[in-house]
Amino acid sequence: MLHSIKQIVGFNVINPANNIDFTLLSISGLLSFGTPAFVMISSILLSRSYPKDLPNNFYKKRINFILLPYIFMAVFYTVVDYYDDITELPRALLYNLIGGYHGWFVIMIFQFYILHSVTIKCLKYISLRVLLVTSAIINLGYLAVFNFTTSPSNNSFVEFFWSRGFWAIFIGWLVYFIFAYYIGTDYEAFLERMRKKKLLIVILLVIATIVIIYDNSLGIFKYGSKRIDMPFFTICLVIILLLAFSRYKNIPPMIELINRYSFGIYLLHIFYLNFITKICEYIHIELNYWLIPVLFIAVIPLSIYTMKIINISRYGEYIIGKSGGDKRQNKLFIQKTVQNRN
Repeated sequence: MLHSIKQIVGFNVINPANNIDFTLLSISGLLSFGTPAFVMISSILLSRSYPKDLPNNFYKKRINFILLPYIFMAVFYTVVDYYDDITELPRALLYNLIGGYHGWFVIMIFQFYILHSVTIKCLKYISLRVLLVTSAIINLGYLAVFNFTTSPSNNSFVEFFWSRGFWAIFIGWLVYFIFAYYIGTDYEAFLERMRKKKLLIVILLVIATIVIIYDNSLGIFKYGSKRIDMPFFTICLVIILLLAFSRYKNIPPMIELINRYSFGIYLLHIFYLNFITKICEYIHIELNYWLIPVLFIAVIPLSIYTMKIINISRYGEYIIGKSGGDKRQNKLFIQKTVQNRN
């Protein structure tokens, strides 16, 4: 949805042209909590599932079914974007491989896989709370540098790094990972403590939301997750969502469906956003803001069915990722959480 909004209003807008654009971009900015939320989900699962070390086949599986599709799609988007300018292909491919397209998140999450093992070792010498405070200071300082300064050089790589390359470095997401690691070490006890403070968390979430919208009105930041006013909002919202959904004994069918094809949707949706937009322009259909729900509704099934088709091939899972979550494992995880709470 946030990309559907930005497809129509603009991806790099700071000062919207009107109140509708401002409202839509503010919504898209709040929806960008999904990026750090995924970091938190990953960290919770890692610390909960692998408290001592990662299994031997951990990296092999993720290289095959996450990193290889990331590389393939980097090539795909390079060709799609620069098919009419062959001279630009090598440079564009290099930038895509190091995080120049929307798949950059894969590079960052692999860093956290490595950081998980490092964190386990650090906890022998440093308390988790000290690590959390330290990570928050480092994280906010890192974001402040890129939020409040401009590129110190005209070099194309430096400018790329200053505009979006810094997104893919784990430092910009460190506080989410460490805080979620803390949650995962004693998941049920954490939720119980948060239930007693849920009113306070809701109040803090409202305050954080107001701060973000106020900052938007000042035109201080771009609309997205890579800004210093997002961590507090995201952490509060994730806690609220954990409290709300921890009571479910079964995964709702729609969530299960999205779960099974989420990686393919992630990799393919930008292609279909651009494709549908260009089709509408070609046949002279002007839907204006109404194109946003059209894009949102159309892109999800298109991505799912494309993933299904590609995965007919035995090599499809290396191209677009593996479809189908482990239903049994997901159900056991939920049942264990509910039983421990009861």
